[in-house]
Amino acid sequence: MAPEISVEGSVSKIMREQATRFCTLIGDIGDFFHWEPERLEEELILRSESVHLQRALSFGARPGSQAQASLAQSLRNFSIPLHKIGLSTQACILDEEALAIRRECYRARPGEQRPYLADVLDGYSRHLHVTGRRDEALEAAEEAIKYWRLLYEFNPDEYSVKLAGALQELGIGLSSMQRLEECKAAEEEALMLWRSLYREEPERYRSSLVNSLTNHIITMKDLGLQDESRTLYAEFCELHALMG
Repeated sequence: MAPEISVEGSVSKIMREQATRFCTLIGDIGDFFHWEPERLEEELILRSESVHLQRALSFGARPGSQAQASLAQSLRNFSIPLHKIGLSTQACILDEEALAIRRECYRARPGEQRPYLADVLDGYSRHLHVTGRRDEALEAAEEAIKYWRLLYEFNPDEYSVKLAGALQELGIGLSSMQRLEECKAAEEEALMLWRSLYREEPERYRSSLVNSLTNHIITMKDLGLQDESRTLYAEFCELHALMG
């Protein structure tokens, strides 16, 4: 006897596959617009549409599934341009939903999901800081760094930049709360990483190292460590001269 074929099920599957491909397409276009500041409005429209479609595609999916992970990524991608136009509170709402989903995904597949969870926490921390929720921002930043450290230990070439950037942002948050000794420690670790990256690729990482030095010089001055700040300033001037 020939197997029974569900026409309705086949059509549903085809429609889902088409919707998934369309989501991928608008996500790719959104990624392109992300690097074109003058196309921010278009990026916002695409990111919003992507979230809408991913919600529909993930409806009824089990917690931690790939469909849920795709929704989390769409939410994260939408939060970034919202933050850019000053809607950081709305960005935080999306981050919180994305974070809850990523935690479920991390419980199911920790090795695969660790960088995505760290990335959501990283962005959430920055958005929280702008909205004045500094304690929560610090908590999210510290959790992100915990995951970036784990990733860095296994693959330093891949995650040096992420860890350095997260430490630098942590330093900024600690400085704003006048926790200068902790800020100094975070900045020193970030500076060590940026110097290492600069030695490998000077042109690519010079500006990042200069920014890191700038933050650390200010912190050292605030702590009254004038000799150390002068040494750092000499390094800063040398690098800044190379930037033309």
